[in-house]
Amino acid sequence: DDAEDSGDLAETSAATAPLWMRTLQQQCVQWSSALPSHLQGLRRTAENIKAPLFRFFEREINIGLRLLGQVRADLGDVASACAGTMKQTNAIRSLMTDLVKGVVPKSWRAYKVPDALTTNQWIVDFGQRIDQLVHLSQLASEGKDLQSARVWLGGLFVPEAFITATRQAVAQAHGWSLEKLVMELDVRKDANDAPPADKRSFFVTSLRIDGATCAGDVMSLSSVPSVTLPLTVMRWALAPETPPTDRIQLPVYLNATRANLVFMVSLRPASGLTQDVFYKRGVALLCSALSGLVR
Repeated sequence: DDAEDSGDLAETSAATAPLWMRTLQQQCVQWSSALPSHLQGLRRTAENIKAPLFRFFEREINIGLRLLGQVRADLGDVASACAGTMKQTNAIRSLMTDLVKGVVPKSWRAYKVPDALTTNQWIVDFGQRIDQLVHLSQLASEGKDLQSARVWLGGLFVPEAFITATRQAVAQAHGWSLEKLVMELDVRKDANDAPPADKRSFFVTSLRIDGATCAGDVMSLSSVPSVTLPLTVMRWALAPETPPTDRIQLPVYLNATRANLVFMVSLRPASGLTQDVFYKRGVALLCSALSGLVR
């Protein structure tokens, strides 16, 4: 049996493996090296576990830890199988088939991304997500307040849960009812234009707005198809007794496919503009520019 196994491995040795297999081996090594090598889990204390925001980031980082381990292990197994140093199993063959076709393996799809995303695009995006978690983990280990961290909303695995956690955090800090809180957006001029931190505000980066532009909470028409917003303050406030009638209710989608709604936000039209103008243009905000389309 040992001799038979050795023969099987020899059949796919690096010297005799077909070109596609040698290419895939190199690609797996490159993809693995492009990913962050280490992500540290958050350390629980009796105090921080009470905080909704800490619990959210702990869940995000745990998802990242599990998936980073899975992806690294899968890439290592495929590279070894291509090199002839590991016997091919059905699972490895399935991975090889997907990766050769540029299809993201099913076991990696632990969060929502566009269906048309290629493996290469997925790896780049996943690496950026893990980079953000590494940064947040570092802040937490240094005892920094996670509420003041700048968060790339589109890089979170479950951004809807972040919105919920921020709302819970504000309600908890002020003794307010969740149902009475409404979200306000404040689009800043640039990344350096951050207001002083407070207990109701959260900093979000790289939102994209399609079909318009925004300053503060005022929407204007734009001559370009989309604008990336370097820094946006997301603030929870008590809802007024009489809701304003001049606001535009705009959707905030997960990515450029507009397939997944994350939340709705209320903004004001600039002077002289009506709400209809923005609705007819299909104006919306996106957490991520991911589309899966090759540009």
